Amino acid sequence: MEIFKILLPLIITAILVLIVIKKSKTQSDKSDDNYMSLGMALGMTLGAGFGTALGKDNIATSISIGMILGMVIGMSITKK
Repeated sequence: MEIFKILLPLIITAILVLIVIKKSKTQSDKSDDNYMSLGMALGMTLGAGFGTALGKDNIATSISIGMILGMVIGMSITKK
């Protein structure tokens, strides 16, 4: 069970980083056509909230995972 606590954040982060790299390669030169910065800010906020709820040892991990997850979701949504 201890190895699961160590490997799960690493696996989630690696998958999200690969998605960010793939999406950033396919995007155009304009970076203003998506909500990446808004998603990143909301992801960090929600990650801090979940990290605090889960315990003080999980804050740093949950903030970073929340930031990357928010960035992926923000990059997926285009402005109209």
